[in-house]
Amino acid sequence: MTSPVGEVMPQIWSAATDATPMSAPTSAAASSSDASVGGLDSNSFLQLLVAQLRHQDPLKPTDSTTYITQEAQFSMVQSMNALAKQNEALLRSQQMQEAVSFIGKSVTYVDANGVVNNGIVSSASPGSDGAVVRIGGAQVPVTSITAVMAASGDTTTP
Repeated sequence: MTSPVGEVMPQIWSAATDATPMSAPTSAAASSSDASVGGLDSNSFLQLLVAQLRHQDPLKPTDSTTYITQEAQFSMVQSMNALAKQNEALLRSQQMQEAVSFIGKSVTYVDANGVVNNGIVSSASPGSDGAVVRIGGAQVPVTSITAVMAASGDTTTP
């Protein structure tokens, strides 16, 4: 009798170490909302679960609470992964709103070399690491802005 680990685990290990999704049989029931968590999506998890059930020792069956616990843990990891993605999207949205609010205002910022500069924000756009503003000819991340000058000359810090 072969073990479920010997049959299914090499595929999962390969998927996790390659950081690519594991190829699983597609079905009409599979949804696009199945998030890949460390190379193990819900199809892969179910394949592993079925392999464990198929190859368990009939004289010493595994307690069903073990499977329920595994499923609950997997669901929790998927939910936390989805929540992290939502939080990242929310942060990017907030940074973009902040960047747009800086347009036309004079700002003080620290450039990549650590030099403090001043300038007027002419535009805002999303960047790979968050929102960026254009000040003169430079693209400046919103997180580098240290002060904003309002039209009346009052200084506020973001």
